[in-house]
Amino acid sequence: MKPVIVPYDPYLAASLADRLRASDRQELALIAGVSPREAFEQVESEPGEAWLACVDGLPVAAFGCAAGWLGRVGTPWFLAAPEVRRYPVSLVRVSIDVVERWRRAYLLLENYCAADHRATVNWLRRLGFSFDEPVRLPGGGRVRRFWMQGGAVCATR
Repeated sequence: MKPVIVPYDPYLAASLADRLRASDRQELALIAGVSPREAFEQVESEPGEAWLACVDGLPVAAFGCAAGWLGRVGTPWFLAAPEVRRYPVSLVRVSIDVVERWRRAYLLLENYCAADHRATVNWLRRLGFSFDEPVRLPGGGRVRRFWMQGGAVCATR
């Protein structure tokens, strides 16, 4: 069975927060200093869009794009449970379509990921993102900025 994409639901997201991959928990702590539940609370309060990938009514992943800098910069994100590994082809296909839609909606897509999280880096490369060199944070962890030039047209005077 392949995942079904549904609009973000806080109740379902809470069940996902309790089951996140260890790598996602570590990345949230490293980059944002938040727990999975706190991260999902931020999703509910920030502008942008969010979705869940569910199998048999159980979320295996959450993803979205927060709108920042006057709606011109999108911040894509993806968090998942370990069982997401069972659906790589389905999720890559959905991801390609979603990222293309976001690319057309924003001037720039950008965020940060743990530099040593190979699965994330490989997935983002496959989706067409570029990377800056890793930087070391004050706490010792290393992160990489990933980005993609958007295709949104910005009207000027």
